[in-house]
Amino acid sequence: MEYSKAALTYEQQADLLMGCGMQAEKALLVKRLSQVSYYRLSGYWYPYRHSDGSFAEGTAFKTVWDAYTFDRRFRLVVLDAIERVEVYVRSKLAYELSHAQSPFGYQERGNLPGLADKEYETFIDHVSQCYRRSREQFVVHYKKKYEKQPDGTSKLPPYWIIVETFDFGLT
Repeated sequence: MEYSKAALTYEQQADLLMGCGMQAEKALLVKRLSQVSYYRLSGYWYPYRHSDGSFAEGTAFKTVWDAYTFDRRFRLVVLDAIERVEVYVRSKLAYELSHAQSPFGYQERGNLPGLADKEYETFIDHVSQCYRRSREQFVVHYKKKYEKQPDGTSKLPPYWIIVETFDFGLT
C-alpha cells in the first residue's frame, strides 16, 4: 500500500479533528497542534476514536491535552530519578573499581573474569568508541593533556573518566 496522506496545515488538522466530533475551541486547538504534533497527540486521543475515525460523543480536546501534559510531567519525574541512579552507579563503579584494581584496571583482561575473551574485546572496543565520540570538557582536557604516551601510543583514561562516557548500550 502506498502512503498518500497530504500534509495539512494546523488549521486543516483542527478542522479534521472537529469534523470527526472532537470538542475544542479552534484557536486553542490550532495553538496546541503547533506546539505538539498531530501525530504525537494522536496516541492520546486514540482511546476516544471509533473504528470509522469519529470520536466518542463528548470527547473534548482538553481531556486529551490533560493526559498529554500529565504524561510529559510524569516522564520528566521518571527521567530525573533515572539520572540520579545513573550518576550514583557511575560514581560507585569508578570509585570501587579504581580502588579494588587500579585507575586503569579495566584495561587488564584479568580484572574482568566474567567476560570471555571475545566479550572482553567487544567491551574494550565499545569503551573506546564511547570515549572517542565524547565531547565532554573533561574528556577533551584528558585527551589534550594525558592521552599521548611518551612512546607515541594513546591510552584510554582512568575509570572515573571512562565511566562518564559509557552509554546505556554498553554491555
